[in-house]
Amino acid sequence: MDANISCCGIDCSACDQFQVTCRGCNVQKGRIFWTDEISDGVCPIYACCRGKKQQDHCGLCKMVPCKIWTDMKDPSWSEEEHQESILSRLKLLERI
Repeated sequence: MDANISCCGIDCSACDQFQVTCRGCNVQKGRIFWTDEISDGVCPIYACCRGKKQQDHCGLCKMVPCKIWTDMKDPSWSEEEHQESILSRLKLLERI
C-alpha cells in the first residue's frame, strides 16, 4: 500500500496540509492536523481500522462504508460532495 494513502483511502499527499502541518495518517498514526479538536486525538476511522480491527485499510472490512465514515463529513462539503468522496475512496481501496 502506498505510504501516502490513508487506511480510509484518502491520498494524504493531495491535502494542502501535507508536509506543512501534517505528515500523513500513516506516519502520524491517525493523529493528524485536525484531530487535536477531538477528545482522544486520533481519527476515529484510523482508530477503528488500525487499532480495533488491526486491518491495513478499510477496504478489508465488510462493514465499509460504516457509520464512522458517513458521520465524518467535512463541514465545508455538501452531502453530495461527501458521498462522492466516499465512493472515490472505496474505488481506490478496491485496487489495493
